[in-house]
Amino acid sequence: MSTAVSQPPLLRVEGLTKRFPGVLALDGVDFELRAGEVHAVVGENGAGKSTLVKVLAGSFRPDRGRLFLEGREVVIRGPHHASVLGIRVVFQELSLVPQLSVVENLFLGREVARSGLLRKGIMLRRAVEALSLVGAALDPHAPVRELRPAQRYLVEIAKATLADVRVLILDEPTASLTAEEATRLFELCRTLQQSGVAILYVTHRLEELFAVATRVTVLRDGRHIVTLPIADVDQRRLITYMTGREFREIFPPLEAPRPAVRLRVRDLTVGGRLQATSFDLRAGEILGVGGLIGSGKSDLGRALFGLEPEAAGTVALDGAPSDAHRLDPRRLLRQGVMYFPPDRRKEALVLCRSVAENVTLAALARFERLGLLRKKEERRAVHGLVGRLRIRVPGTSVRVQVLSGGNQQKVMLARGLVRDVRVFICDEPTQGIDVGAKVDVYRFIRDLAAQGASVILISSDTAEILHLCHRVLILYRGIPMGILAGEELTEENVVRNYFGARLAEVAHA
Repeated sequence: MSTAVSQPPLLRVEGLTKRFPGVLALDGVDFELRAGEVHAVVGENGAGKSTLVKVLAGSFRPDRGRLFLEGREVVIRGPHHASVLGIRVVFQELSLVPQLSVVENLFLGREVARSGLLRKGIMLRRAVEALSLVGAALDPHAPVRELRPAQRYLVEIAKATLADVRVLILDEPTASLTAEEATRLFELCRTLQQSGVAILYVTHRLEELFAVATRVTVLRDGRHIVTLPIADVDQRRLITYMTGREFREIFPPLEAPRPAVRLRVRDLTVGGRLQATSFDLRAGEILGVGGLIGSGKSDLGRALFGLEPEAAGTVALDGAPSDAHRLDPRRLLRQGVMYFPPDRRKEALVLCRSVAENVTLAALARFERLGLLRKKEERRAVHGLVGRLRIRVPGTSVRVQVLSGGNQQKVMLARGLVRDVRVFICDEPTQGIDVGAKVDVYRFIRDLAAQGASVILISSDTAEILHLCHRVLILYRGIPMGILAGEELTEENVVRNYFGARLAEVAHA
């Protein structure tokens, strides 16, 4: 990595400017990428990341600015020309053809032939080499439609590195990967880095940067804010650069919870995935639930909303106890409990319907009279929530599927403000959204607690667990490790309990 930093830039842009009608997407951006480095680019939605990537990929022509490749000025005439120059992009939306085999996808548009006949043996051998380089143990003859998302992503990277590649651009590369698959991707990045490939890494997930990046560049409102070695920055500083707000503004002090116990959970279990877990949740309290993948934290959230038939134990809402296996989502909704699942697109939103329809989906009775929906009142209520949650949308009649991830998340959260809700169960409420949208979600959660609602925040984000919660319940392989609060609620204690350190200490004693 230090060698890469000392080298002259492989790719450099000067004064890059790109306008769209009514929008200055890039405003005189300077940027450079060195051979053998992983250079992360971060920023909120609208910061200019995607526009920068598309300019480098040849999809957009800049209005102003110069681009240099290995010290020589070039004008990228289109995506094919960028590929010829050795600049390849792996977008979040993959370009593979599901019906074709892996080897056919790898050579699509650049087949090896002689006298009009395909040289299948050569293509197969080169495909196996490319797949081996990216660590994909796949059958090259397998149809792409039969592969898992992570395998398809590796095929896309193999396709990008099949011919001579100098610059590899990865756009939100871990969006569809598990933590284990993401770790393997980081290892692949290091392998490519050692071979001299320059990698431009675009992501919303700040925690990833410290595992893979050499340097990081922050864009905000189309402008270059700062470029720093990753060793010289932390998440707090990055968030400040990206939002223009200090960390204490993003996580201001919380109001104290109220003494009344809103939810009392005793010996809650879910099959073999969650062992006897007990806690009290007070009015106005934000209780964090943290743990690694497989810790049981999502099982806890689902069980509390009656979505786990294997659940056992007792759950008392405002003093009225119920057996966990008899909890019913419809009844809980009527009693003032709202659950937000981690996968908004598959489990929460109806993407083909409008913003208004999605927001009021769980509260249609409020807008009904004599069997008819009062559309005007519905629109008025939704319009108010759009402003309150800062949902960027041209109108409440637009379909949810065209919105950004952050705005889709806010539409889902707005659903909880249409009804009288007293307990909010939020599972990964900031997953897959940019920092600006995260800050709005944080404000939403704090406001709920300040108004007396009780919030269970299930999160993999350590910053959220540490700074957005009054207390934190840590789970390790389904085992409750205890609740951290006050001076005990430190990053060191949270991480130690993520890995079962307290169990190990008890066993040792």
